[in-house]
Amino acid sequence: MIYTVTLNPALDRTVYVDDFSLGEVNRANRDRSDAGGKGINVSKTLNVFDCESLALALLGGSVGKQIEKQLATLKVDCWPFYIEGETRTNTKIVDEKARINTDINIGGPSVKQEIIDNMLTLLLRIVEPTDIVILSGSLPQGADSAIYKTWIEALREKGVCTFLDADGEAFKQGIQARPYLVKPNVHELSQYAQKELSSTEEILETAQDLLDKGIECLIVSRGAEGALFITQNSAYSAPALSVEVGSTVGAGDALVAGMAYARQHQMEMEAAIKLSMATAAASVMQAGTQAPDKTAVEKLKADVVVHKLL
Repeated sequence: MIYTVTLNPALDRTVYVDDFSLGEVNRANRDRSDAGGKGINVSKTLNVFDCESLALALLGGSVGKQIEKQLATLKVDCWPFYIEGETRTNTKIVDEKARINTDINIGGPSVKQEIIDNMLTLLLRIVEPTDIVILSGSLPQGADSAIYKTWIEALREKGVCTFLDADGEAFKQGIQARPYLVKPNVHELSQYAQKELSSTEEILETAQDLLDKGIECLIVSRGAEGALFITQNSAYSAPALSVEVGSTVGAGDALVAGMAYARQHQMEMEAAIKLSMATAAASVMQAGTQAPDKTAVEKLKADVVVHKLL
């Protein structure tokens, strides 16, 4: 079983315009709303592969109910933990003519620590050593930045494999607990290193520092440049595939979902990379934060080029 944890989910509203102008009235061509948040996006993608997963999420208010209803319609198993306040709504503005995406994300509601603690307690009762738990996304307002660290440590004691996809202080704290895999983008890794990482060599050097801390695998996403996949014994690069862009939001989550599926099915690294990169590309082709199309993933796998660096 693969569990995903989304402590600060969102309803992603995507608005499509032509020639978006600041300070002006912009007429939308169309819009859509999708249940979102990084962990939820991972579960939506895993569901496309008929991969058993359960999405744990903090949900509140009418927006929370809407997310829960959408996931039920998609047949994505969700374990909601209800909170006071309203789950946030994020706005994505897609300028179709200029091909520019703009994200407007809000902080979301404050959450009582006891609810988060209860989530962990209940999860620890059911996980098994063969499971994967994916901790990803921003934290609710007022939450302790060491939450992911606490969860990873507790899950490690149960022998559970953990993935971490976070940024800022939550990332810095989380890696201290030695998750199996982390997936920073190059900007987030640069923040961690406290310097701009502009070359592959600089990224590999910083990645080695994380490997030395006990992390076994890193994926460093580089946007249009693709991604690096790094372990103690190997490093690979894979250029991004050229596809028609529907929305770039959620591509990193699709990448994580591909690697989780590959890990669960004990795939070789190069096969895992091809699946992950194809899944991310198929996600980019979709409007809003919809899950990628399985048929598209299968077709795109043949186009993924993997370069062995080490």
